[in-house]
Amino acid sequence: MMKKFLAFILALALFVPLLAACGKSVEPDSAAAGYIKKPVGEVKGVTLATLNEKLLDYVGERRSGNFVISPMSFKYAYGLMLAGAEGNTKKELLDAFGMNGEAGLEEMLADFGEFAGNFDKAGGFHHGTASSEEAEKMRFALKIANSIWTHEDSDGVKAEYKEKIKNYNAEYFEFSGNVGKKLNEWVSEKTNGLIPKMLQEGYDTDNIAMMLVNALYFRGVWQVAFSEEKTSKAVFTTANGNEVKKDFMISSGMLSYYEDDDTQLVILPIQNYGYDVRNGMVFVLGSTENIDEKISKAESRTVNLAIPKFDVETSLINNEFCDFLKACGVSDAFGVADFSGMTDDDGIFIGSIIQRAKLAIDEKGLEGAAATDIIMLGAMPDEPVNFTADRPFSFFLVADLQTSRHVIFEGRIVE
Repeated sequence: MMKKFLAFILALALFVPLLAACGKSVEPDSAAAGYIKKPVGEVKGVTLATLNEKLLDYVGERRSGNFVISPMSFKYAYGLMLAGAEGNTKKELLDAFGMNGEAGLEEMLADFGEFAGNFDKAGGFHHGTASSEEAEKMRFALKIANSIWTHEDSDGVKAEYKEKIKNYNAEYFEFSGNVGKKLNEWVSEKTNGLIPKMLQEGYDTDNIAMMLVNALYFRGVWQVAFSEEKTSKAVFTTANGNEVKKDFMISSGMLSYYEDDDTQLVILPIQNYGYDVRNGMVFVLGSTENIDEKISKAESRTVNLAIPKFDVETSLINNEFCDFLKACGVSDAFGVADFSGMTDDDGIFIGSIIQRAKLAIDEKGLEGAAATDIIMLGAMPDEPVNFTADRPFSFFLVADLQTSRHVIFEGRIVE
């Protein structure tokens, strides 16, 4: 048994987190700026169907300024962890999201994995003429990678666990000493360089017994590109009422649109991105409550669209995910944890959950990556409507797969 190792890491990459124990931070990180310390609190009614909405609200209350997170990345990390949990630890992890068993999450991840594979194989290009270099940059991509890292002095990963997570297609690595450099190289490769560092230089890895890592990378192009000539400066009113100038992308056309007294949303489609017109980047003004239902009600309308370009990067290294799980009722996993379904090593528990995410949009399309580390140690022409995101708005990158809907990225632009 590897008793000297107190921490167990689950690392997930789509929005990249830096590793740090709960209650412990790493060296200053500009992408981690804007953290607002608040009590853990209590979050009720979390299910797999409401997780995206609940997580956005919880993190949003603890962040100032713009931010982006990846619920999809978090779900992969959570799935890797849940598969190795036993006893009351497993019960709490299931109850936290209203699950009766692992099947629901496994089916969701398998569903998304199939979608990702089909999207990536499409390999299309944006409409119009482009040089070979430009075309390659615009190639579709949605890549998911998993890996499991165990310390050479540990008992390693059980064969039963490997069989259980076979659908994750995980790579297996053994490490000794400071694993940071090798992990960073792996994550950087899998995220196309958008997440160059999972662990910051100088991070103490002595207590790491195991790491479960998922990396996710996305690149897509709008079904109809914005004209760069139409992009112009306009006023954006921030959350605190200040006015700033931003570069707004302008277009007009038929888009899926919804509005009620509290919410106005529009969906910008992405090429070869799925079966439904409600697939794509969802921009929301106002309330995001019951956002899944509102997306489902979106209908084709002529929309005069004005959206500011943005490039946002976020490092959640201040226990936001730890606190979220605690607020959902998880406790044993942070102390007297039972991960005997994964390894024979004693005493491993969640020390920290960190996520780092990056997403940028421009006239051609969007590109994003993230990582999550769980450290255990149409119709007749109608009158156009206007959607001008000149005040704080939320965004969701949605994959609607007929039987289920997945949110890959979500966040808010407030300044």
